[in-house]
Formats: sequence, structure tokens, C-alpha cells
Amino acid sequence: ETAEIGKGYLRYVQNRARGESPVEWAADGAIEGGLGWVRLRTDYVHQDLDGIPPEAWGDLELLIERITNNLSVYCDPFSVKPTRRDARFMFVTEDLSNDEFTRRYPKADLASLDEWSSTGDPIAKAWCGPDTVRIAEYWRVENDVKTIELPDGRTRTVSKPIVRMSKVNAVQELPNQAGEPERFEWVGTRIPLFPVLGEELNIDGKSHLRGIIEEGMDAQRMVNYTYSGAVEMVALASKDAPMVPEDSIADYKAIWQTRNIYNYAYLPYKPVNVGGSVERPHWETHEPPIQALAHLLNVSEEAIKATTGVWDESLGKSNDKNRSGRAIQALQGQSDLGSSNYPDNVRRMLIDLGDEAMYIIPRIIRPGQMLQILGVDDAPKQVIIGQPHLEGQNGQPPTPVQPNEAAQYEKGMVKFYDFSKG
Repeated sequence: ETAEIGKGYLRYVQNRARGESPVEWAADGAIEGGLGWVRLRTDYVHQDLDGIPPEAWGDLELLIERITNNLSVYCDPFSVKPTRRDARFMFVTEDLSNDEFTRRYPKADLASLDEWSSTGDPIAKAWCGPDTVRIAEYWRVENDVKTIELPDGRTRTVSKPIVRMSKVNAVQELPNQAGEPERFEWVGTRIPLFPVLGEELNIDGKSHLRGIIEEGMDAQRMVNYTYSGAVEMVALASKDAPMVPEDSIADYKAIWQTRNIYNYAYLPYKPVNVGGSVERPHWETHEPPIQALAHLLNVSEEAIKATTGVWDESLGKSNDKNRSGRAIQALQGQSDLGSSNYPDNVRRMLIDLGDEAMYIIPRIIRPGQMLQILGVDDAPKQVIIGQPHLEGQNGQPPTPVQPNEAAQYEKGMVKFYDFSKG
């Protein structure tokens, strides 16, 4: 039952995040550019404390949030696990206006551009522009190392990860409203930033991430060039300049110069005797190679499907007259297999996020705190954690029960959920 309550709470956390769809946003980033990020954080349950008992003022809850700019996260380049659980540090940057920076950090000095670049790093200019200041969350993992003695007399070294975060700019740790450095210690075991990867390749010992778009860029260039060339040829074909003796149109030059602007019923000219024969204007006509261009365009579009692995059948487009049902299913399966790493990476991220959440929940939930959960059918329900209680009926909240009173109820009526066990 406790496990079901835990899953119900995770469903509740995911449901609350549906408004900004952090997982879908990160998955889109992975498909398009090879990388997306999801953030896990805690916040106070009650923002308005009117009518809330004092013991609940500090109640915390988990939140899943999206990171809008996937490239604002700078991850430890030596982390190798697909969920980046082994990352020793990460940065998350944010650009603030000068006024917003001053409002958030009134105790900090808004250094000039020259002062920022005086550290010897010209890149520091990107941290302070004429109108904006860049700040960053600096996450790092430190280890509390202890040596313990085993029952058989041997010793072993135990390393406990400690995750810390500080708000920094290019030169200092930012002070909060009270003038103290803005920093805190995270309750989890890893940096709470979870990547959704696209396709990860190892090139010369370095990790290279890419999405579907990169693989089809050259083929897309072929399509662009072919379309542009076809349009250019067709456009120029209708403007072929006629071969005209100058004297034959001298009196009608204005009409001939606007022949491609206005649809004249006829173009007048004056017959001119050249070498004993009368010359009249004639057109040099040629047919643009439309058929060849259409063939090249078709080949280019097929190249996009081949490089991305996304065929018409996977998009719901098919020509049943040309292919059998088995052939269509085979092509759909080919597309699914070629892109199966993307949903696999999403699931991998969710599993790691769920593991971290189940580690954090017992450490932020106080005994007696009421949790909102969702059942398998998304039905809302309230439960109390770490204290005996009776389940609420007809949408009513649960009723706490003192431990010395639990024995007077029938077996199974009193519920007790302890996330710190098991």
C-alpha cells in the first residue's frame, strides 16, 4: 500500500507539471537538437498561510519543471552515464536585465564591462552586456568520506555525495537580500537536472549529441537547391528577351519594356529592311528541364526519409495501390526501430528521476503531513504520511488517529504510511 501511495504521489507531481509539459519539451529538444533538460526541485506547499496551522507552514513538495533553453545547461564533460548521474558539476545560466539584477541582488555590485573582462578572459564580456547581466546556478557534488569498521574487523571507505548550489556571476558568489551568499545544500544524491538525450556518438573520445534534423540537413539542402533552381528557371523562362532590331521598336519602346508587367493583346513593331529582307522581332524560346528537376526533387525528398528513418507510412501516408499491407507494416516497423532510441531515452530519464524522487520524498515530508495523490484512474485522494489515520470518505480529508487510539478500530481501518521504510 505504501508503494502505491508513492506512485500516486509521483503521478500527482507529473500531473501538476502538465501545464508546461517539461518532459515533452525536453523530448522535443532531444529529437531536434540531441539534448533536452528537465529540472526537479522543491517548493513550499502553502504560499498563502491564512488558515494554515503553523506546523504546516514549512511543508515542502516536489516539482518537475522544464528548462526553456536546453543550451543554457553546461554539464560536466567527463560524465559518461546517459542520465548524467555521475556529473560532478553543472551550470545553468540566465540573463537578467540590469534593473532585475539590482532588484534581486541589491547587495551585489553591478560591475562595469571593463571590470568583468579584466579577469583575462575575453569571454567574460558575454556575462555583462550594455543592458543585461548573466548569472548562473553553480551545482557541484562533493563527497563526505568516512572509514567504517565491518563486523569481521575489516575496514571500508564510505563516500556520501553532498550536492550544493550557489548563485554566481562571472566573478563572485551573489549575496542575497540579507547580504549572505545565496547557496543551499540539496537533499538528493545527484544534481537535480535530468537530460533527455537524442543520439549519442563517441567521436575521438568525446561525446557528440545529435537529433533527427542533423542527419537530414544535407538532403534538405538538396531539396532547397532543387526547389530554388526550378522556380528560378520557370521564372526566367517567361521573361526570355526577344531578338529585336533596334529601329523596329523605336516608336514602341515603352510598350516593349513593360511587356512582362502588363498583359498586352499585341506588341506593335515597325518593319525594318535589313540587307534586302524585312526583319521582325522573334523570340528565342526553350523549354526549362522541368521533368529532370522534378526527378531530382523526388530523389532529394527520398534522401531525407532515408537519412532520418521517417517514411511516409510512419506519418500516416501510404499508397495502398503500390504496396501491400505487409510491406507498409514493415516500413512502419523500420521507422519505429530507427527512432526507438528517443522514447527509450525519455523512459531512462523518467526512471532515474523517479528513483531520485523516491529518495527525496521521505526527507522533505514531515510526519503528519497531508499529501495529494492520484490513483491509477487519476482520481484525486488525500493521505497522511508518518501518522495513523482514517481514510476520508466522499471527498473528505483523512482523519488523524493517535497511536494509543488505533487499537480500538477494526483491523485495516487505520492506515499508516511510512516512506522511510522499504
